[in-house]
Amino acid sequence: MKNLLLIILSSFFVACSTIDDVPLCYNISANVDFSVINAQNEDLLNPSNPNRLPVSGIKILFVVNGKSQEVSNPMADNPSGFRIYKRDDEARYRIGVSLNHAETVEKPITYIQWSNADIDTLEASFERNPCGIAQQVIWLNGKKVWEARSSTSSPYFVKQM
Repeated sequence: MKNLLLIILSSFFVACSTIDDVPLCYNISANVDFSVINAQNEDLLNPSNPNRLPVSGIKILFVVNGKSQEVSNPMADNPSGFRIYKRDDEARYRIGVSLNHAETVEKPITYIQWSNADIDTLEASFERNPCGIAQQVIWLNGKKVWEARSSTSSPYFVKQM
């Protein structure tokens, strides 16, 4: 009986030793924030602004296998791929946009469709490791606008419409 207990306990400890091979966390850093203003410097994301941008017209699209697909993930915190929020330390509202971080291409593409006539293109490169994914470089409409190694803050831009 003592030997049986010893065998069971030793197999339990051997089985549990594989926990070291599994990451204890997984972090995805794949997002960009924008404030949106007009020529009069009005906050077009502020819900109390009568000239605000119609949120129902904003669409986030990911290019997957060469085709644009509107983001729709009902189980996600932000099912449409974006959220509008206001930080306590700022006067303007922001839109936080989730970036396409597919592993199938070097620089996955995300489109922000502000309206039928206004679409911005975001491309990003990522560092991937067993504990997560982190954006390294971001291009906006073909121009490099942010790089992790030379920035002390998250990617944030002001868009004028």
